[in-house]
Amino acid sequence: RRIRLIPRVMIDVSNVYMETSLMGFPSSMPLYISAAAKGGLANAEGECALSRAAFKTGVVQMAPHLGSKPLSEIAGVRGKGQTHFLQVR
Repeated sequence: RRIRLIPRVMIDVSNVYMETSLMGFPSSMPLYISAAAKGGLANAEGECALSRAAFKTGVVQMAPHLGSKPLSEIAGVRGKGQTHFLQVR
């Protein structure tokens, strides 16, 4: 009740700039791909596919501690300069 959202009508959104940094690392938008265990249940490539998608879109990925792929394999598909966060137990 203390915080009110004030709608802003007729604001020009034709040029939106969403780039930011997460803990000092650049990201194309203020979000990251969170660690989720056993990503291979949704797709055979699992976390490796997520890593490639994160690189393509310019967002950070957090590699899961209990992933369906080993961390070395997830790190192996990283793009040049791509940032990965690592989930620790």
